[in-house]
Amino acid sequence: MAAAVPRPGKQLPRMRPLSVVILVLFLIYLFLPIYWLLIMSVKSNTEIMTTITLWPSDLTFANFDE
Repeated sequence: MAAAVPRPGKQLPRMRPLSVVILVLFLIYLFLPIYWLLIMSVKSNTEIMTTITLWPSDLTFANFDE
């Protein structure tokens, strides 16, 4: 069976704005732990223990050596 392809004269149903906002918030919620792990892996140990930043001020890849 082939997948249903919309006909040229038919429009796809539109998503309501509230649904889009909920979907975006849910995706941020899902990707936040992955982002946090990646950011923590390139921060120095002192920066991890002292400050909370969304982006590391001093990128280091020394954590991958250990």
